[in-house]
Amino acid sequence: MNREIKFRGHQHDWVHGGYHSVFGKHYIVNESGEFEFSSDSVGKLWIPSIGIKLYGGDLVRVVACESGSNDKRNMIGKVIETDSGHKISVFHDHQWWGYGYIDFTTIKVIGNIYENPELLPNGNH
Repeated sequence: MNREIKFRGHQHDWVHGGYHSVFGKHYIVNESGEFEFSSDSVGKLWIPSIGIKLYGGDLVRVVACESGSNDKRNMIGKVIETDSGHKISVFHDHQWWGYGYIDFTTIKVIGNIYENPELLPNGNH
């Protein structure tokens, strides 16, 4: 099975392509050239089984509930990159949580932490 491994970085616009790092500098490379970015703005592509394309740093609206609960709520989440892959963390009780249940069929990308910080609850990254 071939997996698509792509990244994006943000300066003034988004640039998509391959990624590499040299001497602490971070680059996205594509057919148009090589572009340097802050490591904070580089996100790796994640395509969950439902087929939606998500990148690290995306903000999403999603239905979720706590472990052991059936109380499903519409929540704001953000895509987090971890050593073992990606996850969606949701904002609840003034902090970001990894929730027990997330309905991936409800995910809608509403922005990202770089271009839309006003969508972050209370400015919390």
